[in-house]
Amino acid sequence: MSAYREAGYDFIALSDHFEERYGWRITDTRDLRTSDFTTILGAELSSGPWRDRTAYWVSAVGLPLDFDPPPAGDPAEVIGRADVAGAFIVLLHPGLNNLPLDAVARLPAFDAVDAVEIYNHNTFGSSPDRASGEYMVDGLLERGRPILINAGDDAHFAFPGDRFGGWIEVWAETLDPPALLAALRSGAYYSTQGPRIERLEVDGERLHVSTSPVHAIALGGAGDRWLDATSVLDENGGLVSEGTFELSAFRESYCRVTVLDADRRRAWSNPIWP
Repeated sequence: MSAYREAGYDFIALSDHFEERYGWRITDTRDLRTSDFTTILGAELSSGPWRDRTAYWVSAVGLPLDFDPPPAGDPAEVIGRADVAGAFIVLLHPGLNNLPLDAVARLPAFDAVDAVEIYNHNTFGSSPDRASGEYMVDGLLERGRPILINAGDDAHFAFPGDRFGGWIEVWAETLDPPALLAALRSGAYYSTQGPRIERLEVDGERLHVSTSPVHAIALGGAGDRWLDATSVLDENGGLVSEGTFELSAFRESYCRVTVLDADRRRAWSNPIWP
């Protein structure tokens, strides 16, 4: 936890596995809170035994310390109950276990999922082809599921590069955990590996985007895939920081912004529903 505080993070959610072998424990990080750094209590919940082909994992952020274990034979019950308790539920590393998109309609408690991890930094270091969850993000969005997007470290401190590579930037008035949770639930944040998204403003049929200096700003989604001007970049290799996009092609669907900097690090907006 101190490593994140010293790296300049404002808050963190430490989500250890909530399982019988670990005593069904929620890690209490409240004594690590300071005036300029806070923590949100949470845990990693699994929908079933790890050997199951369609088992999935979520980070439930905002759990009470006295959260009860699931009843025998129903491990996914905790995911639904975490949702009822007001936790923010993030589907973790769907690419790591190759969770089939076509299976989600049959998965227990999957309706509780609020966001999908589009990038898992620890997985990038160990299995780079499985670090992305874009297929799940866009697959659910194209089916009309209004999910949010998330990026995280999933740091195990197993090797030096498994931390500080994926996080979220939250728009909140204070570091009070309830205020942060409210911002998460409302989608008032973006996910990043480093680039900044400074402004997203919808003005009628147009979306205005401001970023840190980057290689490209792109708009994608389920609209017209051959639409002109869905990316802004300097063809001479310079940097850009502003973009304006037409939203008409994305009516009755969704779009989302992806930013790519000169080091090929990305940032992702939450979905926009014009």
